[in-house]
Amino acid sequence: MPSVFIPSLPNNPIQAPQSYIDKMSHIKDPKRRTYAAMVTALDDSVGEIIEALNNQGMLKNSIIVFSSDNGGPTGGFGGNFASNYPLRGCKRYTSIEAI
Repeated sequence: MPSVFIPSLPNNPIQAPQSYIDKMSHIKDPKRRTYAAMVTALDDSVGEIIEALNNQGMLKNSIIVFSSDNGGPTGGFGGNFASNYPLRGCKRYTSIEAI
């Protein structure tokens, strides 16, 4: 059974293709604009993978998992320019993560 690994968005460097950044011109902060472009580019690439699986007749037998370690900061925008609003709180380590 084939598998595909898609890495998560990195915290740094914040970069995206210029064509995606141009689509986010309504976002004033340039770093937040680039972060939004990164997320959009990732979304498009996931769509391409789903389409390819469907075209090969493999989508019905596929499990697609989206996972995140913790998301954006809880107090405004942080170094990665993400925001969890309107959620609150922060990541707490489980006994497995603390090992």
